[in-house]
Amino acid sequence: KIGLGLYWSRDYYKEQREVLHAQLEMALQYDLPVAIHTRDAYREMLDAVATYRGRGLRGVFHAFADSADMARKLSREGDFLFGVGGVVTFKNAGLDKVVAELPLEWLLVETDCPYLTPVPFRGQRNESAYVSYICDKIAEIKGVSPELVASQTTANAERMFLNKR
Repeated sequence: KIGLGLYWSRDYYKEQREVLHAQLEMALQYDLPVAIHTRDAYREMLDAVATYRGRGLRGVFHAFADSADMARKLSREGDFLFGVGGVVTFKNAGLDKVVAELPLEWLLVETDCPYLTPVPFRGQRNESAYVSYICDKIAEIKGVSPELVASQTTANAERMFLNKR
């Protein structure tokens, strides 16, 4: 993963930004997707990826935790998917409302093992096997079958990471 993390401190933002841009340039040079981790820095990340508009930047925003509006803004800057993990099952997290607004074609079902364990296992070590709970929750939010969510998010991942465009 690459990205920006300003949750604990902004002290090294300049250095983070420099490294991020070097990594984004490398991804473009080698035609590779990026897995972007952003924590308390979505505005700064939007500014960063905007500098690559039209150059073929692609990837996934791992553990996406911002608004549907931010997802729409980010998607205008490149070919991005938005990773949805266990947080979508948390009662008061609000990610369910964001997922409701985003097209299924923009989503990935993911884990952040050992963190962000979905309900009903919240508080325990996360396991990759728990992605079915995330898939089920997205299906409930979208009013579609879990099989459709699994099929579409698998196709999204294959398009992004196996270059099946």
